[in-house]
Amino acid sequence: MSLRAVVLGAARDCEFTLPATLTAIASQRIHFKSMRFVFFENDSRDATLSILEAFCSQDPTRRSVITTTDLRGSRVQRLAFARQQLLEHVAACDDIAVLADLDEVNSRISGVESALRLLVSGELDVACANQRIWYYDRFALRGTNVPPAECEGESATRCTLRDHRIPSTLFGNRVSFAQNSEYALVDSAFGGLCLVRAEVLRRAQCAYLIDDAAACEHVAFMRCLGASGAKIGIVKSFVNAGWDGAITSAIFMGIIMTGLGLFVVSLCLAHTSTAIRR
Repeated sequence: MSLRAVVLGAARDCEFTLPATLTAIASQRIHFKSMRFVFFENDSRDATLSILEAFCSQDPTRRSVITTTDLRGSRVQRLAFARQQLLEHVAACDDIAVLADLDEVNSRISGVESALRLLVSGELDVACANQRIWYYDRFALRGTNVPPAECEGESATRCTLRDHRIPSTLFGNRVSFAQNSEYALVDSAFGGLCLVRAEVLRRAQCAYLIDDAAACEHVAFMRCLGASGAKIGIVKSFVNAGWDGAITSAIFMGIIMTGLGLFVVSLCLAHTSTAIRR
């Protein structure tokens, strides 16, 4: 497709899965005429910043990283600030803005072509990712059939899609789509990855608000887009790793830590055995 994309990614302390995530996102270049990358990083205590800088150094004219230190506020406030900084880098020449988290949720991505087809046809203006095992991002999820009081804080798990429920299952929550439907319309969603028509962003002029009481920074932003007439949907076949990516990382780290623990125990036992023989 002859579309120009700008990837807007926020990252902090995600060095373990960041290389895989950058590879997965960059591999979507095949769907676009061109792709720029703008990242925001703050206060990482690991190698996140150096990994981003190394990635950007490969193509400095199309890749850049904004970094700051001592960013204050709650997690939601910091994310709102980061995402707003990134939004300001959507250029007049961009056709699609790719809003992305840079942790393990995007270590695998598929179905971008389906999302783009819906955006190009005008069926959707915002295409949000679905997940393989369960739909994890319930704090960003809002639907018109849900009273506002049921969509705040911990009660966000009770939010439903417009005309589509998210039923509880043994493995968590899955998005339920109407028969033969490619997407489910929502008032707000994210899922770690969404594609937005840049024209809509420029027209609506919505902003990520730093709100002390907000449970999620995406809700007010998405509702603003919706109020401007934008159609927001979760696309059935547009899938990222979601929590199964996080679970895989946790299991892998657990195996490593268990192995290290057993190694330390074996050293201690060996030392104790040697001391007893003496």
